[in-house]
Amino acid sequence: MKKIIVIAFCLSLALFSEGQVSYNLSAVPDSIKKNANVIVQFENQVFTIEGLDDATLHVHRIYTVVNEDGRYALNFSEYTTKFISLTDADLKVYDVNGKLISKHKKKEMVTRAVGDGLIEDGYVVSYFVNTSNYPVTIDLEYEMKFKGTLFYPSYDILTSETGVLKSSFTAKVPSSLDLRYKPKNITLQPVIKDEGKLKTYTWEVRNLPPVEDEKGAVDNADRFPSIELAPNKFSIYGSTGDLSSWKNYGLWIRQLYKGLDELSVSRKGFFFDLV
Repeated sequence: MKKIIVIAFCLSLALFSEGQVSYNLSAVPDSIKKNANVIVQFENQVFTIEGLDDATLHVHRIYTVVNEDGRYALNFSEYTTKFISLTDADLKVYDVNGKLISKHKKKEMVTRAVGDGLIEDGYVVSYFVNTSNYPVTIDLEYEMKFKGTLFYPSYDILTSETGVLKSSFTAKVPSSLDLRYKPKNITLQPVIKDEGKLKTYTWEVRNLPPVEDEKGAVDNADRFPSIELAPNKFSIYGSTGDLSSWKNYGLWIRQLYKGLDELSVSRKGFFFDLV
């Protein structure tokens, strides 16, 4: 009996640590609800760099679509390639009273090819939650696997007409690799923990009111707050490089082109025949 009580307490503590979800939005401050089409009630992203060739992004997000104008947020969509894969996805839908309406797994989602041979073969995995009743709350959890580390995901803190109650992003990286970051349209700095072989960066925000969508305004990347991440050392397509300076990055680009301007004897003969 005591064991059951302890387990129940731990579960309730875990739920409390993720914030109290208000399905009818009664507990959400007016400053967050005003002009909001979507309200992010809880978000936790963890990006773990295992090494030069392996990284994982785990995302857990609970958000409420307030009205029809926020309908776009009902569409879950992730781009994948042979180097970026969606390993798992779990989506739950709740009505205004907190009643579970439906649950959806990755196997139910639609996968379609993109590029049509013009670019690297890739796929989009997506699922649209079809509803006409608002507000509706989505509990979304998924994981992405990266087989290459030239490009790190960014922490997009706020988007148009979206209010945020609590959001955090954590990057875990081997101390020997470390990483670089740049805040955009915000002065937010991370809490950094150095644990010897592992270094952890954590950014967290709370109670951000929505920003109005302005027609004709500058690009969203120049308006909304985000944290851009980049590696010092990386690997992509089996090629390793150094991004700690423009010079080192240029040297890596240079070696990619090495020998490409040298034609074989037969190829030279082909062009001579043309002229």
